[in-house]
Amino acid sequence: MKYRALKEPQRFENALGADAAQVLDGWVSPRTAKLDKELAAGLSGARLASVNMYGLPGEPGLERLIVKYSPPGGEEEEPGDAEDVWTNSPESFRVHLIRQSVTIPMPGFGKLLIQRVAGDDLDSWVPMSDSELSSASARLKFKAVVRSVLKDWNPDFRTSKTEDGLTVRDFLRMNLGARVEPDGKVHRFATRWNLHQRRFTMLRMQEEPRDLPNPFTLVYTDHEVSSTPIEHVFFGRAHGDLHPGNVLMPDDESDDFALIDLDRYSESAPLSRDVTQLFLTLVAPHLSELTKAQKDLLIDLIADGPRNGGQLPGELVELVEAFDEAAMEWLTGKGANPDWKRQLRLSLIACSLMFTGRGNEWDEKRWWFLRLASRILSTLPFAMPDGDIQGFGPSGIVGGGAAAEPRLKPAAKSEPGRAPSVDSTWDDLRKELERTNFAKTGWLAFKRSAASLIRCLDSTRPPPHDYPRRVPSQVAKLRRLIMETGQARTPLEEFEKGHREAEKLRCLLIRLLTK
Repeated sequence: MKYRALKEPQRFENALGADAAQVLDGWVSPRTAKLDKELAAGLSGARLASVNMYGLPGEPGLERLIVKYSPPGGEEEEPGDAEDVWTNSPESFRVHLIRQSVTIPMPGFGKLLIQRVAGDDLDSWVPMSDSELSSASARLKFKAVVRSVLKDWNPDFRTSKTEDGLTVRDFLRMNLGARVEPDGKVHRFATRWNLHQRRFTMLRMQEEPRDLPNPFTLVYTDHEVSSTPIEHVFFGRAHGDLHPGNVLMPDDESDDFALIDLDRYSESAPLSRDVTQLFLTLVAPHLSELTKAQKDLLIDLIADGPRNGGQLPGELVELVEAFDEAAMEWLTGKGANPDWKRQLRLSLIACSLMFTGRGNEWDEKRWWFLRLASRILSTLPFAMPDGDIQGFGPSGIVGGGAAAEPRLKPAAKSEPGRAPSVDSTWDDLRKELERTNFAKTGWLAFKRSAASLIRCLDSTRPPPHDYPRRVPSQVAKLRRLIMETGQARTPLEEFEKGHREAEKLRCLLIRLLTK
């Protein structure tokens, strides 16, 4: 690929992807640009980098840019009102905003967001996700962000009225957005495991001593609890995707911060949504470092409130306490604390369900967050209607009754807008292989071709005895090759080799499966 404006273009391709680098090159030209550094971009598959752009003679010598590539099919959400953030925000809060400059649609490829950064001090700023949670100053900065987003950004918040007719179901869906629509990742998780069905009002979990309410029924069905009116909902300005990668902080002891990537901004969203998402996205990366006993304690701490953290790392206990303090003190003296506390807990449930749509199907975090959502729901004064119990162990559904051995029992049939079900046949796989084409070059083209094929590979039954014995091993090899080749950081040479091998395997499997 030829580049006119980007210096060291390979670094841009590694950081943002080849397609995004090409679009950025066209936007920058006839100026020039050099990659400063990659930035963490959360869990949505987006890529983020800081870039130095050098002007033409007579223009400013250096401009600092934040560039974000958002791929198609990433975190599902409707576009926000990014262009209105600056004008609609209180003047005192604008110091915490980085103005949106340009959004470039890339048909079929996602979009590129380019933000100009005021000043030239970006070198000393890092994403909150790059800071050590063990640092006391990092936790103080987290409290400062929560306080400021609620108080300084929303001095003119509004509350809903009885005549608005908002219900618990409405509130949860406001928090989850398009994730629970038929094409959403949370929807696919819920329907795959039957958790959206009204009859399964309770869950039986190996790690819990008692049955717990199924939070998905509040999102997908109408019953006594989901239809419960919810009054005095606090609405105001919200980022829309407030995770640690979207909060820049100076690398010093100050509590200053700047919000980036405001493409999902809304001026009328539940105020509890942003702060709960920031909190749980700070917690999530640390789950892999905890023992089973510590994960249990963390659920106790978040769901049941302040207590002795026991064997939990001190920084996690302090993070939970910092969230509770900063979120609750916002309404101190305003007489609405019970309503606000319930909204915080409902948003924690919604954000926990958001995590069930992330990662691969066997990621223990998905099940831990489902358990957290159920535990929090059990603390609210709701009496779930009578219904069946769906039981599951650490790795998946085990059916009604006591959970014994983890044994998967997903939904029996495919539904519109969902991935292929577990009952896909090997004839279905052959047809999917015939529709796929790995001959195209380009990382994004490869990812698009691989997405539906991976779902089909994951959901196909073992072949009957009359298929060649090589089929299962070749399918496993193709799946492994696709996953390794499709990694965002795969070097160009390895990617080109991988997609050629994937195309050969695809053709071989078509021959083996054709009778």
